[in-house]
Amino acid sequence: MNIRAFNLRPKLGPKNFEIVQKMFTTEVPELYKQYLIQYAGCSIKEDTFTDNAGCKWILASFSNSSDIMNLPKEFKTAGWGDWIVFGYDEGGWHYCINMSTTENYNSVFINRWTDHEPENQFVKIADSFEEFMQGLQEDNKRL
Repeated sequence: MNIRAFNLRPKLGPKNFEIVQKMFTTEVPELYKQYLIQYAGCSIKEDTFTDNAGCKWILASFSNSSDIMNLPKEFKTAGWGDWIVFGYDEGGWHYCINMSTTENYNSVFINRWTDHEPENQFVKIADSFEEFMQGLQEDNKRL
């Protein structure tokens, strides 16, 4: 028996990003759009990022379209500010880009929402989305 082939729907398209962009006063990074159009909902082998403090962070998967569209509203409603999600770690913490107009705009944070008080739940791990993406490496020891 042969496995049936299916036609895949696009992961994200221009309409999705128009909706997301309307949630923020700052511009959604173009690089973010490029990665999520291709990788939304996927896992990659180059999944380990080491921050400047030497902490290793694992990108278990990129966010799916539903989370990309809905979590920014949920964060804002909770009073957590302007964040756009792009992925998850192995325990379900969110990888986020700071979309506020502060000096941390476009910086990558991990949202440790399950284990920390609100004032300590967001931790900066990269100065930019580009730095994070370029820093991802495959960790053969984990496989």
